[in-house]
Amino acid sequence: MSEVLKNISQIVVKWGPKKLLLATSTLSLVCLVVHYHATKKKTSAPIEFLHDKCVNESNSGEPPKKIVLIHGWPDNASLWKLQIPLLTKKYDCYRIILPNYDKDAKNYEGRHSWGYDMADVADGINACVNTRIRSNKDEKVILLIHDWGSLVGYMAYKQDKNNMYERIISVDIGDSGGITDIKIFFWVRCNFLFVGSVTTCVCIRIYMFIVLQEKLVHFFVDFT
Repeated sequence: MSEVLKNISQIVVKWGPKKLLLATSTLSLVCLVVHYHATKKKTSAPIEFLHDKCVNESNSGEPPKKIVLIHGWPDNASLWKLQIPLLTKKYDCYRIILPNYDKDAKNYEGRHSWGYDMADVADGINACVNTRIRSNKDEKVILLIHDWGSLVGYMAYKQDKNNMYERIISVDIGDSGGITDIKIFFWVRCNFLFVGSVTTCVCIRIYMFIVLQEKLVHFFVDFT
């Protein structure tokens, strides 16, 4: 490992900043093209969930409200295990399992998977909520989202065409300015941060395949 880092340092010094920038930019472009062709046939991402039923019956006879919980990186649905005993006193809980985050889940595709764009993950969440979690088309659910799950949750809310969400509770990566700030956030992220993040993504993917292999498979979901 130290020898690899030493060789990389020598290349950086030998090439200089201009050649290094050109090389990384070219590599980034190639990776984007490969990633596009690897994922263009996919639609919404496969979403699984764990269902924790409400343990108390409502005095009114009405079914309990539903909370959809979305974890972040590098977690999985077990992130919420300490909150579930409290939440299920009043709510039906559906803990989303994002694709490739849990080796034991049905939507784990292995370390060679290219993952999914975040928009595809958001579409998958909306499809899951609409067809597998909601009991009828008028029912609304609550989103409880955390870390990178907050970003995916905001995108799911933005892409929702069925008016499925009653409210959003965001933890860790939060936004309290309403939908206007969320739209601004997405615009800034897509137009200003994208170029700078591409090189970082390329380095992370190379590092993941060469050194860590399985351990950082989640990066394919987070950075695509």
